[in-house]
Amino acid sequence: MKQIERGADLGSMLRHLIHFAAQNLASSNFFFTLAAVRLFQSRGCLQFVGAGHPPTIVIRRGRSPLLLESTSTVLGLFENAVGTESGAETDLQTGARVIIYTDGLTESFNSQREMLGINGLQDIVAETSTLPLAEMKDQILNLQPVARSEKRDDVC
Repeated sequence: MKQIERGADLGSMLRHLIHFAAQNLASSNFFFTLAAVRLFQSRGCLQFVGAGHPPTIVIRRGRSPLLLESTSTVLGLFENAVGTESGAETDLQTGARVIIYTDGLTESFNSQREMLGINGLQDIVAETSTLPLAEMKDQILNLQPVARSEKRDDVC
């Protein structure tokens, strides 16, 4: 919390957390994943770090979905879990949506009884991205793509 209050870089915070987890949790067979995003509205970008977490999905109008992959492994197991690119920045634009989710969504099954996986979730996110945010969330949680006739292009 002190690092957040000081505005520390996400990469620095992740390295500190990895060290803390390895020193204090390593013998307890406890580990966890993490994804964090810091928005820089004035610069029109976000900073991302991930540790063993499923990819964060960024939806930007007129562009393919972007997957932000974890560059570090799960926390609590290894002292040297930090990847080399901790704290990567990504350009945003007005109307962009950032989706951070649990792996429970990707491990769900679609109507054909196939595991959704990251690609399946990414497809649903892309297909629902023009809906109002509350409707998009409901469609994602119901694991249902939008019928082609329901797509709306006028929503930010």
